[in-house]
Amino acid sequence: MGYWLAQPDDPITGGVRGIARVATPPSASERGREDEGPGEGRLVRTVRMPLAEAPGYLARWLAEPGPAAHPLAAPYGVTARERRRADRLVPGAHRRQRLAMAADGDVATAVHWSAREPLGPADAAAWDAAVARLTRPPESRGWTA
Repeated sequence: MGYWLAQPDDPITGGVRGIARVATPPSASERGREDEGPGEGRLVRTVRMPLAEAPGYLARWLAEPGPAAHPLAAPYGVTARERRRADRLVPGAHRRQRLAMAADGDVATAVHWSAREPLGPADAAAWDAAVARLTRPPESRGWTA
């Protein structure tokens, strides 16, 4: 099964009534973001796994091709690493990628963070917030769905 979404400037003709075209997302300047350059394209995602899988997960992340990762300062109980990779969407640009992991009982949580260089204050704040959330008790992390 395939879906077709009309481009924002294409007129919608015929078809099913009640379907609206997909709007083009506003640019950073249209949204009024202060961190227009560095903050665009920032990604944060979390992964939960059994504690026994955490060492292998970290080893696979560290073994990916490219320049080696280096340790980052992190709170007690958190392992954090950082690396630099070419941006897949913007030719010639680079991304800073970070991974933080913490264990809680028999479960480990990994936080992946990535931002396009050069990094700005909003990027640093997003990393700090993700690591701070990682160190909170599980019931107050706000990551469950």
